[in-house]
Amino acid sequence: HSYLNLPTCSKLIATCESIRVYQCSPKNSTITTEITSCGPQPKLGDYTLDTEGWELTPYNPCYWHKNFVNINGRAHFYKNSSWHPIVLGVIIQGHSLINTLPY
Repeated sequence: HSYLNLPTCSKLIATCESIRVYQCSPKNSTITTEITSCGPQPKLGDYTLDTEGWELTPYNPCYWHKNFVNINGRAHFYKNSSWHPIVLGVIIQGHSLINTLPY
């Protein structure tokens, strides 16, 4: 949405030749975590976060796998009873990256 300068809480829906913009109302909510056989699941009543991380979808105890979820468009992992954002990085030895892919 940043390319179009749309507000954070908006969604584009394309139908045939038209595009609609849905504007939602942001709301702070406390999401609990339920531990299932598939790992920790974020839960708000009978709902969980959808894969985009901005909307709710009906709760399924195995919607999310491997301790990773998308919260507000950022990947998070579950550790020590809470969700933590994943900070991406590359470890470099020396002064530059070395291409290790075979040609």
